[in-house]
Amino acid sequence: MKKTVPATRDTRTATTLLPGSANGYKNYWSGKPGTYYDVPLIKKAHWGWQIVLYFFFGGIAGGSYLVATLAHLFGLDRSNTITRAGRYLSFVCLLASPVLLILDLGRPARFHHMLRVFKLRSVMSLATWGLNSFGLCCGFTAAFQMAKDGLLNWFPLMARLVKALPIKVIESLGAFFGLFVASYTGVLLSSTGVPVWARARRILGPLFLTSGLSTSLSSLSLILSFLPRSQENPREARACRDCRHDDRGWPDFGSSAHAWPAQQAALQG
Repeated sequence: MKKTVPATRDTRTATTLLPGSANGYKNYWSGKPGTYYDVPLIKKAHWGWQIVLYFFFGGIAGGSYLVATLAHLFGLDRSNTITRAGRYLSFVCLLASPVLLILDLGRPARFHHMLRVFKLRSVMSLATWGLNSFGLCCGFTAAFQMAKDGLLNWFPLMARLVKALPIKVIESLGAFFGLFVASYTGVLLSSTGVPVWARARRILGPLFLTSGLSTSLSSLSLILSFLPRSQENPREARACRDCRHDDRGWPDFGSSAHAWPAQQAALQG
């Protein structure tokens, strides 16, 4: 009695295979893959536009804070324009981030319940505490910058207290948490059941981090392009204003025997 080979279905190509070809089977039907009762293979993401905007603002906040910190700690910004813009930009973007996250919750009034637990194996728990820690550092840094700019002169006691903060220590800690905030979203997406994100779990974190840095640098460049040239270093401006210039408009410090000492004194304040 001849043995009957049943028909099978190749789930990888959504093709029904029947016996009879040279290798034992032949193609019978190929088309769009489907499931029982037309249920999608992958569940649709439950989050909406709030989380998309949070990804954008969180990356800018972490990246701009890191840029401002590096410019201040290593003395790369003599005029203090990049540091000032980076601190304010990160603070504004961070203010919008928790609002967007709370709006996306099923019960926004219970957002504080996330602070009751701390789990090292939970990306969501680490993200909650990391975002709060970064918020504290970002707030202190923005308040320090506001005190330096004279925006807290209406409250002299607060201005003196804020100026006494160990700003370099706060910036160093804030830069670490800023990197975490800018990159953890990629790790969180890779922990979901979406196959494309799960297979890219090793690169999604660095990808989100580099994307946040590039977006923050572009935002800072856009903001600085609108600032007037009077925001440059006043010492350098005074030194260049008092010196002679050559035919190309460049400062000519060697045109006079007494010019160079005068410019040195101006640069030193």
